Amino acid sequence: MESAADVLYDEQLAEAASLSSDMHTSSSSSDELLERRCIAMGRLAGWCASLPALGRSEIARAAGQLHTPASGGVVWACLEHGAHGGVALEADAWLCWTQWPILPRCANTAPVHVLHALGIAHPLPATVCCRHLARVSSEWRERGAAWRDQLGVPVLQAFSLLCCAHAAMQLRGDDLISAPAYARGGGTLTESLNGQLGARPDVRRALASAPYVVADDGTMLPGRHVCVDLFADLGPHARAVPNYLTPLVPFLVEVGGALTSSALAAPEVVVSAPNPFESLLPKLMLQWDEPAFADVIFEFDGGIEAGGTAVYAHKLVLALTSPHFATMFTSGLVEGQGGKQRLPMDSSVFGPDALRLALCYAYQGELPLTLSTDASHHHRTHTGGGGGAGGVGGGRVAPLAPTSEGVSRLLELLLVSDYFELSHLKQTVERLIVEWDVLQVENVVDVLQHAVGAHASQLKASCVQYMRGMFDVVRETPSWAQLDEALKKEVTELRAGR
Repeated sequence: MESAADVLYDEQLAEAASLSSDMHTSSSSSDELLERRCIAMGRLAGWCASLPALGRSEIARAAGQLHTPASGGVVWACLEHGAHGGVALEADAWLCWTQWPILPRCANTAPVHVLHALGIAHPLPATVCCRHLARVSSEWRERGAAWRDQLGVPVLQAFSLLCCAHAAMQLRGDDLISAPAYARGGGTLTESLNGQLGARPDVRRALASAPYVVADDGTMLPGRHVCVDLFADLGPHARAVPNYLTPLVPFLVEVGGALTSSALAAPEVVVSAPNPFESLLPKLMLQWDEPAFADVIFEFDGGIEAGGTAVYAHKLVLALTSPHFATMFTSGLVEGQGGKQRLPMDSSVFGPDALRLALCYAYQGELPLTLSTDASHHHRTHTGGGGGAGGVGGGRVAPLAPTSEGVSRLLELLLVSDYFELSHLKQTVERLIVEWDVLQVENVVDVLQHAVGAHASQLKASCVQYMRGMFDVVRETPSWAQLDEALKKEVTELRAGR
């Protein structure tokens, strides 16, 4: 006597079969057919979910270890994949669990014509099986040898053999195409031939670089490293066919295994060393005032030997950033000859600190700055890094701060930028002086004279503009009385033409 579960099973299966029969004979649009297919799949999932826990059609955990979806998600999986046969029976789970959702176990008993009408492929296509094999074998190799040792070589080889044997049987079956076969399956002979001939390239692409061959020592390697005429391994990239795959040698050859030892794929050549070009600029930016590879030595007060100071640089960087040095090092003078060059510097014009600031700018493209009024505070709050070893300045020069000392250093740096023809640095210093509100009634005349001496036209214009606005006060200062008459005339003419 049939149980209530059996009766429900028969009713729902008959209804799904009836609907699938309508799909075969219907001339509706593709959207309608897809809708009918989804309804049928939904009903199939419905009776799977409605069956009791015990009985002929009980719903077991459908390959729970294979990460299969719960029965409640089958409908949505079918909505997404059903039109392309993108779901599989639980009986085929080992061959496709990474590729297609798995139906509950009770779907195994559905009639074949119902499964085909619902787009459920059985047996599975070779392409799906090989893509699954490629993905699983790649993941297993990435997990490492220790993890694979827990599974054991027999388990790895059994899975590889299962998938390879299934794919080989499907590809072999594709060769046996007959007119009744394609007629029963629907479509034209050309469509049937195209579909089956297209499986081989897809299989080759799926297994092209996949480590699906498991050697007897547990090594996982691609088929191109296997040679069918070897009786023993020659090396890591020249392996004999493992014993478990010996019956499938034609399949290995067809999907990309080597025929002879001369046809073995060459070992893969990889570039793993770091590219020195990527670190060249960061390293070069830190080389200013470093004596190790320096070929230019600026000597103040006779240099280190005489108790003075030495600042180190490189001809290449100086010549590429400064027209002054480019001319010097390409001339026929002593400075233009090879070897280390020692350049004596006059401390009365500018000192080592200003030169280091200029070199920092030439090598790193910016000045070490701080917004703090504490000159001992080395933290950079402008663009760039800090004043430590890893930031702008590298800890070799104190940051510039908007203090009286910082202004004096800026004015000295202005002379260095003019001497070395560093126009960008000169304009940067001019802007900083203006941004820091350096100009005052007491110092504007001195700053003007400094700007004229350094050929700083923008700073000169700012000073003249300030003096025009504050002329009645500025002309009473002692500095104005000592100012060159030509500069006085320039200021007063501008004021008169206002």
